[in-house]
Amino acid sequence: MFRVATILPFLVSLGLPALAFADGQNWAIGKWEGDINGMRSQKYGTHRVLTITSVAEDGSAKGSWASDETLHPPMHVDADGIQFSPGNALSRVDLKKTSDNELTGTMVYGGKTYQIRMKRVTQ
Repeated sequence: MFRVATILPFLVSLGLPALAFADGQNWAIGKWEGDINGMRSQKYGTHRVLTITSVAEDGSAKGSWASDETLHPPMHVDADGIQFSPGNALSRVDLKKTSDNELTGTMVYGGKTYQIRMKRVTQ
């Protein structure tokens, strides 16, 4: 019987490094929906959709964010959460994984900090 420690380096050498971090960052892939508490925006509302389509080994992720998923900011995913700056350097979203299907965190926008709670809708 093969041991994981013996076969894992072999699989990585074949170009299968995703196995080495599958539990680390890939948890974030999917579609998440939620609301920004306390934010008043007549133009965009408070509902937001976050879609993560891929995560690289270094944690850089591709996806979209906004009420209509039109923003595609650079994102970072680690074992505990997702971070990105939508729109400009003064805005920041920091979400922590609170369960397999829930993210909670904050959004800094216009000098104010808002609470966010998101639920996974698809994987």
